[in-house]
Amino acid sequence: MTKQLIKKWATILIIGFLVLLAIETINMPGQNSVRAICTGLSIDYEDLEYSVSAQIIIPEAGGEYSQKTVIVNNKAQSIEEALHNMEFQIGKKIRLGHCGFIILSKDFCENNITKELDYFLRGNNLGNNTLLLYTDLKAQKVLEKTSNINSNEVDNLQITSKYNQQHLLSKSSSLMSFFNDYLSPHKTSCMPNITLEEEAEKKNSSNSQSGAGEKNNSEPTKDSIKNDGSMAVFVNGKCSKVLSPSECENFQWFDPKLTETRLKIENINNDKIKNGTISFTLSHRCINFEYKVLHNQPIITINYNLGLKPESITSESHIVPTYSSFVDDVVTNLVSNKINQAVSNALSLMQQYEMDLFNFYHQFNLNCHSNWQEYLSNLLPIEHYLDKIKIITNVYCSDEF
Repeated sequence: MTKQLIKKWATILIIGFLVLLAIETINMPGQNSVRAICTGLSIDYEDLEYSVSAQIIIPEAGGEYSQKTVIVNNKAQSIEEALHNMEFQIGKKIRLGHCGFIILSKDFCENNITKELDYFLRGNNLGNNTLLLYTDLKAQKVLEKTSNINSNEVDNLQITSKYNQQHLLSKSSSLMSFFNDYLSPHKTSCMPNITLEEEAEKKNSSNSQSGAGEKNNSEPTKDSIKNDGSMAVFVNGKCSKVLSPSECENFQWFDPKLTETRLKIENINNDKIKNGTISFTLSHRCINFEYKVLHNQPIITINYNLGLKPESITSESHIVPTYSSFVDDVVTNLVSNKINQAVSNALSLMQQYEMDLFNFYHQFNLNCHSNWQEYLSNLLPIEHYLDKIKIITNVYCSDEF
């Protein structure tokens, strides 16, 4: 009898406990109600304060799954404080695990930004591959456009960054890459420069205005994010130079990792073409570097082995056969001259702004350590090690059909 009572009361207690646990679980708020997912950030620096904006995804209740994107902004003395204040604004904990990009404004990047960005590397679950993007506009305005265009804008920005790495500069613009470059001897990193299409149109039309009394009744053009191929270069943690698209094209001749390059050669005069222009695709592109220090003179010899495939041809002479050979001494000399000029222009920029985009410091140290260290010992300050570097180019071209 006693054992039966014990079993009976034990069963009642277990059932009661399970009922209470079920009630507590039902009343417990879901993860979506206490956490907010951040997919993008922007950072501006205004009036001695950090203006941080977060692109937040908030799931909405309904018969079907849906979500809305909102932009939350807060100003504070630090990025950490601004994000903390945002959590009070929306009543949710902000999680950065899905943050795909951080847009940095020009004003923010005028000083060393590593101290501020270091916050994201410490205990915030921010992915190491989060993109860093530069803009000379207000970063919050650009962030707002990423939420207005479509929900796939994070993917679009990542695709844009990857395209830049394949066709302009192969350097990564991720958060981790930025710090790896900063902590290396060359201390140089870069990130895409993005702007808005409407701003570009305003600049192009600033000198052309309609006549007096005329009214423009057309609908205003919506802003859209624009990637024109320009890149912001950072030295010692702050923006040193924004490279224009044409300047970035000069730097491609230092980069052996680019998957595709185009080359336009003008003023061709040979036995087939008169005052002609040929646009080539470099289907074969092999670049080899040799590093040495002779008589305290750092020298880089770059050997180019290029396969030129013609894409378009214009000439004052008769029509050139499609499968005709175009690469002769004349074309090779023109290609060599164009590459030499591009390399010279790029080196001048690197020396002027002390930006070692291709880690020459490491390459010299690896290939001719003792001579390189002797060269550095005679420099004051050592940061000027690019100033005396000399570059020699050798160009070999062949036809590709």
